Amino acid sequence: MSDLRSITDGWLRQLEDAVLAADVASVVELFLPNGWLRDILVFSWDSRSLEGHKKIFSYLDKTLHNVQLSRFKLDDAPGYSAELVLGNCIGAGFTFDMPDRRGRGYVRLSAERPSNQWRALSLFMMVDAIKEHEELAPELGTYDKHTLSWQEVHRDRLTRSDTLAVGAGQTGLHMAARFKQMNIPTIVLEKKVRVGDQWRELLYQPYPKNWPIYTPRDRVADWLEQYAIIQDLVVWRSSYVLPGATTGWHDPRDTLKEIFGAEVIQRTSPCWGLGEECEIQGCCRPTGHPGVSRARTLSS
Repeated sequence: MSDLRSITDGWLRQLEDAVLAADVASVVELFLPNGWLRDILVFSWDSRSLEGHKKIFSYLDKTLHNVQLSRFKLDDAPGYSAELVLGNCIGAGFTFDMPDRRGRGYVRLSAERPSNQWRALSLFMMVDAIKEHEELAPELGTYDKHTLSWQEVHRDRLTRSDTLAVGAGQTGLHMAARFKQMNIPTIVLEKKVRVGDQWRELLYQPYPKNWPIYTPRDRVADWLEQYAIIQDLVVWRSSYVLPGATTGWHDPRDTLKEIFGAEVIQRTSPCWGLGEECEIQGCCRPTGHPGVSRARTLSS
């Protein structure tokens, strides 16, 4: 086992040295000619799977100089420590650091013939956390040393929003739940009267074990509505954004923070028909589809 660890650690040190030097050719040489690189949000804000030296070189040649990876370290957690996999390969997990993110990875090494050098059959790297927005632990249910009730805390959450998510479908609810655990106040806008009409399992809350295999759509819709309530998500139903979102300006309390304005109509509001101005730091449209969105922008 110590030999497996030393082999993997030696390969990881070579990867770290090549990445720190932004030496694309040296990074590529650490792969087998038919090796794979799987990247999720590390080298670009995208997910990519690339096979072979040519494709990996072309990708890293455009992206490697833009990232700062450091502190590569083998992961000794159960299931990630160095072990024999696929018969004659070594598999091992590792962690690494970025200026604003933390990452995890997993590599499978195979001895190339006839040189007997260990090279990557596959290398997987992903962003695991955003610094200062790590996921929170479960709430204790007590707030400000028992001086605030849950209702007061919830009322405060309803008024705070750094992000607008347009659409309370599966992706929108997942994103809001993730952002909530990352302490990023988020309001989900949903044009329909009720949250629903999605069909997959949701983050943090699996379906009941006795759930029917062939589930009626209304039952799934009710489940999504309860998910929004149980996960304590802020959803404005029967709401939509008006055209003409204002351009950004800087928060006087924090000059690095850019604020945008968006006017939202809530049909469930007592003042229906009057727009409510939201000051936000960003707006995302969780469509659930990869690639560039073809949806209209908020300004239009």
